[in-house]
Amino acid sequence: MDNFNNIEKVCAFCVSEAHLSAMIIPYISKQLKNKNIIKTFLENNLEKNIEIILSKIILNGKNKKEIKKINWNKNNKKIEKDILLEKNNNKIINILVYGKIEYIKKINNKLNLILNKKTNNKIRIINCYLVDEVDNNIKQIVNEHEFLLNTSGIKKIEDVFEKNKEENTLIG
Repeated sequence: MDNFNNIEKVCAFCVSEAHLSAMIIPYISKQLKNKNIIKTFLENNLEKNIEIILSKIILNGKNKKEIKKINWNKNNKKIEKDILLEKNNNKIINILVYGKIEYIKKINNKLNLILNKKTNNKIRIINCYLVDEVDNNIKQIVNEHEFLLNTSGIKKIEDVFEKNKEENTLIG
């Protein structure tokens, strides 16, 4: 975690947008129950997949409505303004970033500029990658993050992967 900004970097890997939607809903549901904030930067629309998954799982009606209110459409026009408005309210701001590697890098660079001021918020940037897209870059991506999100929730990278202690990189 970046001590200055309280930023946590989380990565997630999925095989499809449907898989991402199924994986992220339990996490988002828990965050919303805790009154935390969810913002999205999406290269592709996820709304249809989210609707399908929500129709097949058991959640209370209020929770489903809150999840549906999140912008699941391709976006990033006003997100900077939205994030700045949310700062300093002492809640976790979860920022879900999904797209190709170049899109994720571009959005993370923008987020670094937006979030360069001290805030009371814990900010959790969740970068979601398609496995087919990252193929040979998985080690590098994992080494750039502190946590991994999967269907069982967020775990420390070192709790999921063995690391080379001397080089602080993944063994594999």
